[in-house]
Amino acid sequence: MREIIGNGFKVKSDKTYSNVSVKQSIQELKNRVRYANNNGKSVGFVEKASSESMAIYGTLTQVETMDTNKNNNLSKLAESKLDELNKIKEERSLELLGDYRISKGKLINFENTDYGLSGTYLVTSTSHTIDNQKEVVKVGIEKR
Repeated sequence: MREIIGNGFKVKSDKTYSNVSVKQSIQELKNRVRYANNNGKSVGFVEKASSESMAIYGTLTQVETMDTNKNNNLSKLAESKLDELNKIKEERSLELLGDYRISKGKLINFENTDYGLSGTYLVTSTSHTIDNQKEVVKVGIEKR
């Protein structure tokens, strides 16, 4: 945690957050991945699924095709794809004291248990404003 100057006095950086909101979405979540063989000689597939996620959200399937002449480890591909897609997307937005270095695509570390922020986040959007000689930056972030 760092100290910064805010309105002429030093404050701890974890005290400069405001208007924190969290939005969760399962729109992109897939809890079953099926890789189908696309080599033209035989028809087959490999499937990996998360029974815990399926019990909560129902079955959400992603189908991929792969030429097994080029890659014959469909099981490993399916497991990797399932790990990637079986996640609830969580977007957070908050306001910070202005900092011109904050921009979309940057990684920021947060440690603030009051707001449930812990770890590294990717900045997905920013909006810098100056109001009454105070710079504020509104940021959208995703956990990495």
